[in-house]
Amino acid sequence: MSYSIIIPVYNSETSLRILYQELSSILKEKDEIIFIDDGSLDKSLTILKEIVEEDLRVKVIHLEKNQGQQYALYLGIKAASQSHIVTMDDDLQHPVHLIFEMKVKIDEGYDLVYSVPVHQHKGYRHIGSKLTGLFFKLHYRNLKGLKVSSFRMFSSNLGQKIQAEYDFVYISAMLLPYARNVANIPYESIKRPYGQSGYSIKKLVMLFMKLYFYYGLKGMNFLKKKENYRGTYEEYINTRCGTLSD
Repeated sequence: MSYSIIIPVYNSETSLRILYQELSSILKEKDEIIFIDDGSLDKSLTILKEIVEEDLRVKVIHLEKNQGQQYALYLGIKAASQSHIVTMDDDLQHPVHLIFEMKVKIDEGYDLVYSVPVHQHKGYRHIGSKLTGLFFKLHYRNLKGLKVSSFRMFSSNLGQKIQAEYDFVYISAMLLPYARNVANIPYESIKRPYGQSGYSIKKLVMLFMKLYFYYGLKGMNFLKKKENYRGTYEEYINTRCGTLSD
């Protein structure tokens, strides 16, 4: 088993080096890390350029304008070249050692494994998580009471089945129709060491509404966009190991 680690990046200059060092200490030579710089306004891209020069396992996709975490993930998944894909955040809240625990579940026959924090966010973040969890509970029977998160592992074959057909991309909603066996791995949540979350109560409510509109109301063809979804995939992807995309 080899890994493509997909990490969307937005204004994360304080955590990128630490995250890269943690990952590089456990990954093998054939594994890869794909950072998607989602129009960062700080020094994130500069740091990623330095990392690329140091490690041929690293790829970077640079988006000039912010496209959102989910779409950045989608581009990374489509660029992955290894047998299994891991998606995770750039804020150091996802323990890298759980990659091996997710692998154990994959070996047991699960094709989509989520690592889920035991203690959820408080305040409006907790409400947002509850709303999102309610949507998935109602619409995806294969979850069977399980939860979704942005920290997950699945095969590249599963990843290549998803296609961005709507204006709004949400990776779990795209993966779950193709997943047969889903598992959770609980872990103690880690306090964000740097920066603040970019989510507000308004954004969380809008997220739930878009989830229901695009992925809940199935079979409504007028929701589908034309062929050039935000430009073609090839316009965004021009990268190889050790080379930063244009």
